[in-house]
Amino acid sequence: NRMNYKWWLCIMQSFLRSTVVDFCFDLKPNPN
Repeated sequence: NRMNYKWWLCIMQSFLRSTVVDFCFDLKPNPN
């Protein structure tokens, strides 16, 4: 799933910056 991929990339980049980007959560796949 492409959205999943983008979300994981965002999370990985967040870890590198030692901060969590709000927009990562917007990208996070919706379980509903």
